[in-house]
Amino acid sequence: MKVFVLAVDEGSLAAAGRKLGRSPAAVSRAIAFLEERVGAELLHRTTRSIKLSEEGERYVEVCRRVLTELEEAEDIATGARAAPRGLLTITAPVVSGEMVLRPILDAFLDTYRTRLDQIRRDHGHRAVAGLTKDRIEEKILKPLHNKPGAKIDTLKKLRILIRHAKDLKWLTADPSDGIKRGKSKEIRAWTDAELAAFEKRWPFGTKQRAAYELMLNVGTARVDTHLTTWIQADAEDFEYTRRKTGIPVLVEKADSLRQALAALPRKHV
Repeated sequence: MKVFVLAVDEGSLAAAGRKLGRSPAAVSRAIAFLEERVGAELLHRTTRSIKLSEEGERYVEVCRRVLTELEEAEDIATGARAAPRGLLTITAPVVSGEMVLRPILDAFLDTYRTRLDQIRRDHGHRAVAGLTKDRIEEKILKPLHNKPGAKIDTLKKLRILIRHAKDLKWLTADPSDGIKRGKSKEIRAWTDAELAAFEKRWPFGTKQRAAYELMLNVGTARVDTHLTTWIQADAEDFEYTRRKTGIPVLVEKADSLRQALAALPRKHV
């Protein structure tokens, strides 16, 4: 499904192959296998272009929904949404509440406000019918141009809301169609100042610092970081198999990574 959707988004088998690191022939075989499985021709192919068949137009929308739900399921399974939840009740005198607690609570809410809450806060007063492709790109995604991770996540959440609006007949078409997710090359490296700020915010002994050191020194993906075990943490070198590619990796532990893992309370996994 992912190969099929990517081919449609990129407009050609060759472009999809470059994105996936596969040959056009491999992409074509994958789509042919999918067509055989569903029992219908999904793409009309020529030497230079591809075009969705009538069945393909219906099927690609189903694939987008399934892939989005799979990403959401992976986010939940890997704990990507681990954030405080529930009702927080605080009692304090009015003066100290306004002068002392209010700035702290505002910062707390800004830190843990979910993407859906941000969309609701910034755009919830607008009619769903006015949600156009231009508005999504210019008013919602463009302000996040320097935050590619947030931009990708916002688009994912928007598509969930749009799918719900279509189910309720509030929308007849998906205004996010044609909007591509950000590419990895758009994600810039952190500056030294940003690295220092993160290290100051999350000292040794926190899960966030351990995850940071793993990604920085070993190159683990998010899902591999969440699956790290105490056996790996206690070993002399760090050894793991990348979940998405199946490639085994063995890396010597940097001193900062050793310190981060050793400082973790054993209640953390």
